[in-house]
Amino acid sequence: MTVGATDGDRADVFWQTDLTATPGWRDANANTCSRIVDCAFQNLKDRHVMVGQVISEGGVHRDIDRAGYKASRLLLQQEPNRFRSLDLTVVRKWIPVIVSHLLGSPSEQQAQARLASEVYLAAPDDFVVRLSEWIDELSRGEFFVLPIFLWSECWDNPLASMLTDKVRDPSLKLPLFSALLNELFERSVIEARAFTASLLDVPLPTNEILRERTRIAAVSLLMKDADAGWDIIGPLLVAEVEFSRNFVLSIAARVWTAETPAFPDRLSESQLAEFFLWLSQHFPASHEDDRFEEKHSSRRDIAHLRESRLQQLAERGTVAAVDALNLLARELPHQVEIGSYRPRAERVMLEKTWTAHDPGHLRKLILDRKARLVDSGEQLLDMIIESLGRYEARLHDETPAIFMLWGRQAGGHYRPKEEDRLSDALKLHLEADLKGRGIIANREVEIHMGPGGKSGEYTDIHVDAIVGGPHARPMGRISVIVEVKGCWNRGVRQSMETQLRNRYLKDNSCCHGLYVVGWYLCDAWDEEHGPKIETQRGFTDMTLDQVRELFDLQAKDLSKDGVTIKALVLDIRQQKARG
Repeated sequence: MTVGATDGDRADVFWQTDLTATPGWRDANANTCSRIVDCAFQNLKDRHVMVGQVISEGGVHRDIDRAGYKASRLLLQQEPNRFRSLDLTVVRKWIPVIVSHLLGSPSEQQAQARLASEVYLAAPDDFVVRLSEWIDELSRGEFFVLPIFLWSECWDNPLASMLTDKVRDPSLKLPLFSALLNELFERSVIEARAFTASLLDVPLPTNEILRERTRIAAVSLLMKDADAGWDIIGPLLVAEVEFSRNFVLSIAARVWTAETPAFPDRLSESQLAEFFLWLSQHFPASHEDDRFEEKHSSRRDIAHLRESRLQQLAERGTVAAVDALNLLARELPHQVEIGSYRPRAERVMLEKTWTAHDPGHLRKLILDRKARLVDSGEQLLDMIIESLGRYEARLHDETPAIFMLWGRQAGGHYRPKEEDRLSDALKLHLEADLKGRGIIANREVEIHMGPGGKSGEYTDIHVDAIVGGPHARPMGRISVIVEVKGCWNRGVRQSMETQLRNRYLKDNSCCHGLYVVGWYLCDAWDEEHGPKIETQRGFTDMTLDQVRELFDLQAKDLSKDGVTIKALVLDIRQQKARG
């Protein structure tokens, strides 16, 4: 002991596990320090550790075990290779002490994590077993702080598997269950999400403890999962209203304090609208919301959670956000504040998507009547529709090209050629028409068919407008997917949704689609031809204008969440043969 040391100094030395920070080490010469390290090495080899007692007594309490922990830290700090040379039996006996040492400052935790990593590399199975026992002991006691830092440097699948098993144990105390489940989500352990989903199956348990465990799981899923688990949480809000009200109340304050990343940031625009609608129904706005002076009263927290979603949508700056606010305005016409956010959302969207045009391009646009400005999917989509309008006119002009899509039969009647021939004809037309039409903004058009497959299964056309960069490399791409159907196709009335939107445009960088229907129904079509009968059955007594209106409305309904679809019904009716 140094001269003049006080009782406080002696207490600090007793609890200090970094021996190099003690007065005795600081006052020692190099030779003495080396001898201290030798003693630490010998201590680890010779001392007996009461393995079971260390865990069962809730951590390191004996002075002899505390001394061994200090010796481990000193040896690893001063001579790491010597620490790693310890016999495996020595390492194994000290694992319980290293795992269950009482928590300290951040620097203490960092040193303990480094020790844990070293012993885990040497004896992973023993480490996992002792850590499992330590968590069980924590759950049996009243000390509920989970030492997550212990595995910060040694995370792997066996460790994750053991901790996942702990979460599944219904006897695990709820504070530990919460901390451990959050950790598994933070580590993106797939089993954690599947397990949580099983807990949230409806109907939920009525037992109070199990219900609280379920609430904790829902909070972890919402706050920690990569997509906020909305595919599970969304239906739960509707199916279990009473539970969901309490659950949402428990997370409202956490969103108020801007937990990073807050779960609303991980919701899509349509999901944010869905959540706002639910909040408006079950926690409707009230003039009393502002009467509560407490910053974190439950009413204030919920009001903030609800109203901030409108602001969040307005700041997204996407077409989907504008669509979501329009939906909310229709569903909640009495909430006038929604209307005030819509102009703001449109302004932010325009600010984020607008780019200045080269004066040379604008000059070309003025001088060339055929030139078109294409710098968005919407503009490319409109240009394709305009081009296909020219194709439709060619089919019926003075020298009609309609014969390419029909086959003449005996007796003067006609039958349409296969659906794929229409796709081929449209592709050839677009290649010739668009490439010669002066699409500007330095773009070149590429047109190609979709991926091959079974005959007649893939009839989509991809139209890409590409910005050319230095050395002829593409710098940017705007795309539209064109799906083509003959009017006799049995799925013609469903495929705009099931095929174009839900397959081709789903999880795709391309979010613009055109649904083209070739309308062949006419008197020249052979009455006995099966496809004609199929068409008459699918569109009973409908005129061409009515069919166009039908598909236009369907396209409008499917244009949401950032996806834009338009429909075009081409008039491919044949005239009766003469004679």
